[in-house]
Amino acid sequence: MVHLPSRKDPSVYVRMRASVPVLRVKSHMHKWYGELIWAAFVSALMPINEVVTVEIAKQLRKDHRYVCAVLGKKACISAATKLCAAVGAFGRIKEPKAAGDPQVLEVTLGHFAFVTMKVRNMVERLSGERTVVTVGGDGHYSMWVEEVRFLHDKLPKDEEAHDGLRLVDGASVARSLPWIGEASASE
Repeated sequence: MVHLPSRKDPSVYVRMRASVPVLRVKSHMHKWYGELIWAAFVSALMPINEVVTVEIAKQLRKDHRYVCAVLGKKACISAATKLCAAVGAFGRIKEPKAAGDPQVLEVTLGHFAFVTMKVRNMVERLSGERTVVTVGGDGHYSMWVEEVRFLHDKLPKDEEAHDGLRLVDGASVARSLPWIGEASASE
């Protein structure tokens, strides 16, 4: 429990769970993450001053090119790097060891899936496949689980760096196990 000023009368302090103030800003935080990720993705993918059009969004969505194509994957890695820098996770960004070596981003599959989920969400919105939801509970968790399971099959399962990305949980069999529905229904 924490003591915070009341929203009605700031001179009066109230006791509340520490998670309540966080929950009040969670949707804003997710929106900001999404905007940051999308801006970094577009700047890495598109020429300067160009935007992702409906046609380009449909091309990116086809066959999951937003992450499976070489340039799409590099743009997702760039967006993940930008997000890590923005939240202060500089230890995840490894600078090149020698001239000509790439910078390497070290994250879990779940963290990378969060970034690609945000990219996929925007690609689907631009291509008209997904409507814009402005209220909370718009299915981020289920979208993230779907993205983790998809990427588990598409990304390397070792702990080596590939194209500037090293999945630190690469060899772990538990890296794609966020279950919803099936596991909770059987218990």
